[in-house]
Amino acid sequence: GQVRMLSDSPLFLDIDPFTLQVTSTFKYDDEMMKSGIPQGSAHPVKRKDGCLVNVMPWTSLNDRKHLSRSGVKVYESCPAEPDKRRELNSYESTFPPYLHSFGVTEHFAILPHQNAYIDMSVYMKNSTNFRDAFVEDGKQEFTIMIIPLDGSAVVPFTIHDKLYFVHVVHSSDY
Repeated sequence: GQVRMLSDSPLFLDIDPFTLQVTSTFKYDDEMMKSGIPQGSAHPVKRKDGCLVNVMPWTSLNDRKHLSRSGVKVYESCPAEPDKRRELNSYESTFPPYLHSFGVTEHFAILPHQNAYIDMSVYMKNSTNFRDAFVEDGKQEFTIMIIPLDGSAVVPFTIHDKLYFVHVVHSSDY
């Protein structure tokens, strides 16, 4: 047997659960791979049907100062085809946010945009330390994106202050 480690780093791993040895790296085999470096959340959320909901921040360039476009895709991967992802919704963003964790309800993904992002150009130059790629945005607001899983319009909610968090504990449609 093996387990798959999905992460907020650009490298996903297959691991032997008994020895904890990395047996291989993993790449999805789907259309979303064309958008560049695979990233996701360290905490995908499992739905009742067994499918995992995860996020993929994307950017058209790696250097935020010269960024042409960026955003987030929300997708699911299901047990029947674990190497494929199906996009549920997407939106453009002012920067590719760091999305370590998020909430999912039956109908929505709740994505908190922290006041920080990962500069992938820094990581690609010095891939030994992912921490060096974190950059604080400096803006004085915190945006929570409410993402309908049916593909309809995304709803932003802004808190006009800095806010940092580690994990989303609970999300509900109520």
